[in-house]
Amino acid sequence: MTLLTCSGSFTMDESQVSLDQISPELCVQLRMKRSFFRTEWVKVKLYKLNEDECVIKTDEEFLPGEKLVLSIHYALEPVSLEINELQTKVVSKTKLCSCFVYDLSLELSDKSDATPLIGERIRKLNALIAHKRNTTKKSKTS
Repeated sequence: MTLLTCSGSFTMDESQVSLDQISPELCVQLRMKRSFFRTEWVKVKLYKLNEDECVIKTDEEFLPGEKLVLSIHYALEPVSLEINELQTKVVSKTKLCSCFVYDLSLELSDKSDATPLIGERIRKLNALIAHKRNTTKKSKTS
């Protein structure tokens, strides 16, 4: 078992469970520019998300300092939550097998009216995932 430490306090090993494995209703995508006129959305695994940073895993390679755009969707009846066009910047990159684990800082503009709304949506998303995790643990122990 190999332990990886990204910048900050996040430590991950190969058996680490991503948030979308805990809650399959979570869909996280990364916008990739493939050519001058063509972009596409690629699914990535999300391991950590808060108001300041997030940790993702993908087979795409980026350089530290590169800017990325994430889209996060959580759809579980009766709750639906979307965070579109979340601007991020690569802080660090770690290779894990054939994939890369990225520590991203969120690029929230103080000038934007949507900044407090994004922070609130991130907190709500974390609360929903924590609730789902607790519910799953209780059902397995019963």
